[in-house]
Amino acid sequence: MASGAMDRLQENATKYYGQGMKGAEKMELKLEKAIGNNPIASLLIAAGIGVVAGAFWNRK
Repeated sequence: MASGAMDRLQENATKYYGQGMKGAEKMELKLEKAIGNNPIASLLIAAGIGVVAGAFWNRK
């Protein structure tokens, strides 16, 4: 009885993991395409995020 519940739990976890991986791969491809289409804007956005993150980390 408990074995069946564990099997179903494992099957569900495997299914959701697979769905999550597919979603992450799609997101990665979209991001790569966006960066490839707008490399300068992507670089400026990344630099801006770095400046903001650096400002937060260097706060005293």
